[in-house]
Amino acid sequence: MSDGVEYGVESPGRARANGIIAPVPAGEMPANHSATMRHPSPSEASKGSATLAGRRLRTTARRAIRKHRVALIGLAAFHLVILFPTLFMGRILSPNDVYYHYAPWAFSRSVEAQNPTLDAAATGILPVASLVRGEPSALHWNRYLASGIPGFGSSVILSPFILLPALLLPLSLLYYGIVLLKLNFAFLFTWLWLREERLGKRGAAFGAITFAASGIFSVWWLMHPTNATALYPALLYVVARAFQRKRLPLAPLVVLAIMSILAGFPAMIAYAVYTVAGYAVYRAIRERSIPWRALRSVAAALAIGLMISAPFFFTFFDFLRRTGYLEARSSISAMHVYPLAHLESFVRPYRLGDPAARLWIGDPALGWSNDFVEASVYLGIVSLPLIFAGALSRKGRHRWFWLAFFVVILLLIFGLPGMSRMAGALPGLKFSPLTRLRVLLPIPAAYLAAAGVSALLASRSVRRWRAVTALAAVALVLGAAFDLGIFAARFYPYLKPRVARIPVTPALELLKREPGPFRIAPFFSWLYPNTAELFRLEDIRSHFSSEAAYRAMMARIDAGSWDSPTVLMFNGLKTNIAHPFLGLLNVRYLIEQPNIDIVRWTLLANTTAVMPEAAAIRIGPGQAVRRTVHIDSPKFEAIELTIRPVQEPGAGDLEIALIRPETGQIVHERLWSRKELERMDKVYAPVRGLARQDQALLLTIRTRGMSVDVLGGAAPPGESPLFYRRVEIPVILAHELADGRIFQNLAELPRHYANWDLREVTSEEFLEAKDVDFGSTALLLRSSPSLARGLAAVPREERRVVFRLLEYLPDRQTIETDSQVPFLLATSEKLTRELRVTVDGRPADPIEINSLFAGVPMEAGRHRVVLTRRIGRDVWWLAIAGVLLFAALWLFERRWNGVSEGVPRE
Repeated sequence: MSDGVEYGVESPGRARANGIIAPVPAGEMPANHSATMRHPSPSEASKGSATLAGRRLRTTARRAIRKHRVALIGLAAFHLVILFPTLFMGRILSPNDVYYHYAPWAFSRSVEAQNPTLDAAATGILPVASLVRGEPSALHWNRYLASGIPGFGSSVILSPFILLPALLLPLSLLYYGIVLLKLNFAFLFTWLWLREERLGKRGAAFGAITFAASGIFSVWWLMHPTNATALYPALLYVVARAFQRKRLPLAPLVVLAIMSILAGFPAMIAYAVYTVAGYAVYRAIRERSIPWRALRSVAAALAIGLMISAPFFFTFFDFLRRTGYLEARSSISAMHVYPLAHLESFVRPYRLGDPAARLWIGDPALGWSNDFVEASVYLGIVSLPLIFAGALSRKGRHRWFWLAFFVVILLLIFGLPGMSRMAGALPGLKFSPLTRLRVLLPIPAAYLAAAGVSALLASRSVRRWRAVTALAAVALVLGAAFDLGIFAARFYPYLKPRVARIPVTPALELLKREPGPFRIAPFFSWLYPNTAELFRLEDIRSHFSSEAAYRAMMARIDAGSWDSPTVLMFNGLKTNIAHPFLGLLNVRYLIEQPNIDIVRWTLLANTTAVMPEAAAIRIGPGQAVRRTVHIDSPKFEAIELTIRPVQEPGAGDLEIALIRPETGQIVHERLWSRKELERMDKVYAPVRGLARQDQALLLTIRTRGMSVDVLGGAAPPGESPLFYRRVEIPVILAHELADGRIFQNLAELPRHYANWDLREVTSEEFLEAKDVDFGSTALLLRSSPSLARGLAAVPREERRVVFRLLEYLPDRQTIETDSQVPFLLATSEKLTRELRVTVDGRPADPIEINSLFAGVPMEAGRHRVVLTRRIGRDVWWLAIAGVLLFAALWLFERRWNGVSEGVPRE
């Protein structure tokens, strides 16, 4: 190495000055140049190459930052506003404080939600994100909602905007990840699209902020629609490159197609299709040409994307078909438009109140859209005048198209007669309110605002003042960034980390410890629907995740369970807690808030005294009393006892047992602690299933280390004078806790049990079934006479089966059965296309029983039954074919463009 020349890196005769290679005059070449030249060692050569590469990288980065500084400054300013509470106040963006408005968390901590309008975002995203991290097998079957639904194939969790933050970030930063990923993706591709439209770096920077940070989107970042809307600029970027006759690589197109398909909100995807198709047709007509090569690439990418996404795509739409939501919403589109007075919200976004300040005045004329999220149309106060300037600027070659687009969307969302009805009938649009078309307004707003900025800063009067125009560009972008950033930061809650963590309360902990499988039926907002996923509890309720036939069953349990657009909930005042459907669904516990006594009073109203009351008797430590209980009624479901612990030091407990007198077998036994008895003045012992009518059970009460007073009553000679009541409904109070009252459903059927009596009914007859014992009878909607005759011939005294649950996972269950006679293995597992059943390794064909559920005919003997779930079971081959086709086309594309394994083709 000599005279500043690095041998092997730069050619002789060139010298380095300030990182730039310059020629060395021939006369200045040292005479002894060849003599002094030496070969560097391998380490020196490697170090020199790395140094040069680092210098080039830094030079390139500096040039890129300098060239695109306006866009980077605006983006950084917006991030600063959004991250300010975290960087300087120790708070994190999280709407989890809405959980404390619902039981059981409302009884563990008093927290007022900063923005209660975000309840759907918090209770919809966090539970499913925790599920994808903790139980990947739930990809195929989510057993925690609505007695089981298809897994993430029916959910928006597969959108990368939610999936990547859920997998890569702590759950405490989940919401930040979703917001920033959507924001930056939308900003980048809006900037690229507007650059392709030749609106300049500064105009593109302003337009990118206008779109990505639009108030219309910012209130929806944590909700599912923006999984699709964030992709709109990328789709328009593809159109712009196609008409610029630029190359469209296959791989990014396929990724974009898959992201669009998995966005999970059909209406928003339909809006994109109409917008992109309309813009492409306009460009083709204006330019009198069609980019056939790009069109072929897009068609191939879309086909490959559909093939690769097929398991999720088909699962989603098959489930959507079963839900009946589309039929229920077929006329919703044109029914909901904004009143003209709502135009004021474009400049006064808080004219109807601010939900973050717990002040929402609203406007009844908004109807369905009368909430802050659905009513937000804010595009930015800085952007509005530039949108009008862009409409008059020649910088935007396609400004007339986007201006017309902007006006048409305004006319549709404000309900122009005739036009709204026509648009509301279009496929993809008719299932969603026309007011949601407002998500398209940021597209023309970004284009026109970018054109306005470019025209303003490129006019002849200011073009020569470069410093002034540069400062003006930065000022405009900063103004838009701070305006929209403050709007978003004001809307979103920022919590202390301890508040953002959702605690496990005593009632939840108790339920988690219970041996399964079993399901729960909470009342009102206890464990708000879908939050059961957080704690791996199987809830029969749901939010936007249930089949139409299933909701019909729920309506028989509670006629008002489906009185809101998407949430399936129970009202204790209207719920028939003794309905046999609860037992059929394997519901073990019914739960209500401790400050509500509806179910408890229903229980007390259905108890009957069987003897006169007498003075209380005291049972001291270590003592025991006994009383024979005669089952004198077919409605004798449980025994109610009135027991109060004596106030004395120490812990101790109380044992209550039921024994069959003829065999001495203990058929029920439970220990009650002093704390439990202090919370419950009445305790219960179940009778259902332990003895038949005209039989008797021996009730024993034994104390350990404590004394109790038990209400007394008349008794035959030789019996303890215990007073008890007969419970005549199959529901008893099992636990009284500070955060929830837990009732046990004695009519609960196991998840898997045996049937021998089959009966054919219609759908209406099934829904009206109120006195059917589903434990012995299965109702069929389709005739199966040979099976029914074969099972009916089995003698009743031989109808015994032993079940052993060997494995219980979301996507797989293994049951061992042992019986000397054939039977029908009845389940409360839904019979869907995801289900596959094998018996001893051989495929079996389940039959549909009880409207929705799977039954498996079984032969006598010992068998192993395996139930597995796989989303898109029938179309995985299509996904594999799509991957192979993509690989083949990608390799062909690389060869076609003269590149094979990174080496230029000669």
